[in-house]
Amino acid sequence: MAERELCGKPQTLAALKGGFGARPRPWVTPQALDTLARGRDTSGQTLMLHDAEDAVIRNRLKKMAKKLLGRSDQAQRSPIGAARPVAPTPKPSAPPAPQRELDLDLDDDHEEVDLEVDSAVIRDWTSEGRPWLFVDIREIPEMRAGHVVDAHLMPMGDVAQRQGELPKDRAVVVYCASGGRSFQIAHYLREQGFEDAWSFVGGMGSWLASGGEQLIAPSDAAFGPGADAALSPEAIERLGRQDQTNTGTIQEVRDTPEGHRYVLGLAKEGSLERLADLAADDLVKP
Repeated sequence: MAERELCGKPQTLAALKGGFGARPRPWVTPQALDTLARGRDTSGQTLMLHDAEDAVIRNRLKKMAKKLLGRSDQAQRSPIGAARPVAPTPKPSAPPAPQRELDLDLDDDHEEVDLEVDSAVIRDWTSEGRPWLFVDIREIPEMRAGHVVDAHLMPMGDVAQRQGELPKDRAVVVYCASGGRSFQIAHYLREQGFEDAWSFVGGMGSWLASGGEQLIAPSDAAFGPGADAALSPEAIERLGRQDQTNTGTIQEVRDTPEGHRYVLGLAKEGSLERLADLAADDLVKP
């Protein structure tokens, strides 16, 4: 695929990942996500824009054009009974140079992709009994500062490698800090066959502003949210998991009277098994 640019500048990894308050950026290709998942040094690496960029930009330009045309029509209408000013007769001039037209085709049948939901939609789904799952694709330091309770923690760079953990029998609602990164990942998941993948508008900030709860991990926890971890040999024997997958990611950390308690997420096809109420002694670094 030939390299493509946005506003004449290649999109780099630093521009892609963004942070709090980041504006939406071009979609991430599976190859770029896979590069991140493998932990390669991607400093300065140019990321390719997704093929769907043209369609989305086209839709947004159409919206802008329709608004501008509507304002123009309104400005040309005169109040009832009011005299319209007579414009002076222009002096003859040389014919204008031919200009290239922007073919927006405002009346075409191209359907704009709907990817976003907000807190009101989530509440409706819950009241209707529709199953859904929050997926946090922020970076690990952001998760440690607070994440949605019971969210599936999966950093953006791991999505290509770990998408098999996500269910296809329910809505998958991706969120980040402000909605930019989650929009990219929701679009990517749609292309991977997750037809019920969505981006949460406004990200974590919008969730908290609407009264949503968050879980903040203890700062002195041995394993933070999103960290890789595995069951210790003693825990494997105690739980009878000798022939099962025992390496995964920390999905939750709580401070209890008995000490810190962890939830270890273990990947299964289309789901994530969650082993709860684990102590620090039950875990080791893989």
